[in-house]
Amino acid sequence: MRKFLKRKQRSEMTPPSVNIFFDLETSGLSFKTNKIIQVGAYCPQLQATYSRYVRIDTPLTALITELTGINDVMLEEGESESVVLDSFFAFIRTCITQSQSQGAVLVSYNGFKFDEAFLDVACKRVNSNNLYTRAKRAGVDKFVDALVWVRNYLPGHFISNLPTNRFGKPSYRQRDVYFAMFAEMYEEHRADSDCTALARICVALPMTYDTGRHIRLTGLRPQVASNKKLSKRKLSKPPIKKVVETMHVLSFLRTLHQNGEEMLE
Repeated sequence: MRKFLKRKQRSEMTPPSVNIFFDLETSGLSFKTNKIIQVGAYCPQLQATYSRYVRIDTPLTALITELTGINDVMLEEGESESVVLDSFFAFIRTCITQSQSQGAVLVSYNGFKFDEAFLDVACKRVNSNNLYTRAKRAGVDKFVDALVWVRNYLPGHFISNLPTNRFGKPSYRQRDVYFAMFAEMYEEHRADSDCTALARICVALPMTYDTGRHIRLTGLRPQVASNKKLSKRKLSKPPIKKVVETMHVLSFLRTLHQNGEEMLE
């Protein structure tokens, strides 16, 4: 009992997880054939920034250079993929230590489909461990996709300021959300400025980080599996559902409850 009380007092004294916003720039859209060219991270609680260029074997296309402003000369002065990954997880551990937190929450924008997939393949290419194993060892508690939160909880007066996409629906690209909220632009498609802008969006909403996928309960995602035999095999469903599925269920139950109250009246 005394040990339990001591652990409880220690956990109450320890601050909650520190929030770290991260973003990647890549040589293309496919995590199977393209590679990471820049890793950026920002911790607003410590005002700490991280940015590294990754040296790759193949030259960049003209489209990527025009889009990101990153060229082959900048990548030649960068570091290898293994060195960048080691320094990225070292940055996470440093933020946890300096903030005296229990762990870290990694926040990205559309990270469930993009950033996590590239990081997972890169971790497996460097060594046999996947992203979630390395992140857990670094002290990461969960991953959160801010795009899911923005799609469901962005206030209506901000949604009216969003431009429409080709389907006539509001565009939830990060630059469009940022401009709708702050009426100013930033240097997009650069990992360091993207994660700083994302932090400003999440702080202004404000966003809660209680929803997310815990690493120890996530397991391996089939679409990220690099082994063909493993990708064909049926994998067990994670105990915790994705945030998207959870929010759709909650929205449906909320609508159902409101309709029921109207019928009673």
